Amino acid sequence: MSILAIILAFFGGVFGAAIGAIPAIGLCGFFVLIGSSIMAAGGSADFLNNVAFGYFFGPHIAFTGAVAATAYLGSKDNSGFHGTDINKQPFASNDPMALLVGGIFAVIGYLSAYLITEVLGLKVDGGAIGIVIGSIITRLVFGGGEFMSQPEEGQPVFNMSTNDLVFGLLWSAAYSAIISYVTQLTGIPFFGFGFGAFLFFFTIFGANFPVGHHVGIISALAMVAFNNYFLAILFGVMAWFVFELVARFFNTNVKTHIDPPAYAIALFTFILNTFFIK
Repeated sequence: MSILAIILAFFGGVFGAAIGAIPAIGLCGFFVLIGSSIMAAGGSADFLNNVAFGYFFGPHIAFTGAVAATAYLGSKDNSGFHGTDINKQPFASNDPMALLVGGIFAVIGYLSAYLITEVLGLKVDGGAIGIVIGSIITRLVFGGGEFMSQPEEGQPVFNMSTNDLVFGLLWSAAYSAIISYVTQLTGIPFFGFGFGAFLFFFTIFGANFPVGHHVGIISALAMVAFNNYFLAILFGVMAWFVFELVARFFNTNVKTHIDPPAYAIALFTFILNTFFIK
C-alpha cells in the first residue's frame, strides 16, 4: 500500500459516486468479462486484477463510494434522493460533498480490504469485504440510528412465501449450473461474477433481472474446489439464500443500502478459500 494507492482509491470513489452504484458495478462486470476472456485465451491476470478490480472499477472502491454518496444525499431533506436509491446518479445532485463522501468511503473500502486480506491474511474476497465494512460504516453514519430492518407493524422480518422460495431455488440453481459448466470449460471462475454484474446494465433500461453475481462467483469457485456439479450448484443456491437473509434483515424500511451480494460473497469465499481451495 502507498500514498498513491490511497489517492487513486479516493478518485475511484469520486468517479463511482458520480456515475452511481449500479453503473459502477455494471462496469466492473464488463471489465471482469474482458479480463476473464484474456485469461481464458492464455493471457495474464493483470487486466482483471488492476483494471476490473482496480482503483476505478473495483467494487470495494467505486461501488462503496457510490453507496455512501447516495446515503449522504438521502440524509439531506432537500436532495431529492433516498439513501437507498442506488439506481440513481449522485452526479445529478450537483453537490460536491456527495463526491467527497464517495471518495472518503472508497478509501475506507480500500483500506478495509487491504487490512483484512493483506495484513490479517484472511482468505476472503477483498472487493466483497470492502463493501461489507464500508456499508456498515455508511449505515452507522447516515442511517439515522437504525441498523436493522424496520418491518411494518405485525410483519415478520423474514417473510418469504413458498412461491418466492421455489422461484429463487430454481433460478439460482439454473444460473449455478450454467456458470459451473463455463468454469469447467475455461478454468476461469470470474466469468460467474462478470456475467451477473454486467446484467445490471440492463436494469438501467428497465429490465427486471435477478441479482446473480454472488451466485455466479460462488458456484464457480465451488466448481474449482470440488469439480462437482452438485456441490457447485449447492453453494450457488446457498449464496442466493444468504442474499435473501441479508436483504430481509437489513434492507427493509432503512435509510442506507446494505449490499446483500457482498455479504454472501464474503462469507462463502472465506469458507471455500480457507478450507477447500489450495
